[in-house]
Amino acid sequence: MVRHNLATVMGFEFTRTLRKRGFWIATLAIPVVIAIIFALSLTSNTSISDSADAQAEAEIAFAYTDATGMIPQELATAYGGHPATDPETAIGQVKAGDLDAYLAYPGDPAVKPIEVAGADRGCSTTAPTTRSPRRC
Repeated sequence: MVRHNLATVMGFEFTRTLRKRGFWIATLAIPVVIAIIFALSLTSNTSISDSADAQAEAEIAFAYTDATGMIPQELATAYGGHPATDPETAIGQVKAGDLDAYLAYPGDPAVKPIEVAGADRGCSTTAPTTRSPRRC
């Protein structure tokens, strides 16, 4: 075969490839997919940052009973808590929406579980209970 035909064949194949719609779709699809992933990542990071800022500024009102005596009242007050005298009244306040949570620390947390009653914030449609926590 004569070498002077090589340029002709290469030019023909190059032109034929560039005229195909599939070539351009495949060539441009990768940058478009990367741009979409970048945009989704940027949007997700912005919403996570906003959510973290809102949670950092959020305050929770809670009551607690501490049979261990290990929780300093000043520390609990600094975080929005106050000691409860009657557990049933505190749970009733959580169910009524007056408190966000009630925590009952037993005398020996290694043997008895810590009871938690929290207000439902949209995880489900059930009323607040003292059941174990669940994920949304």
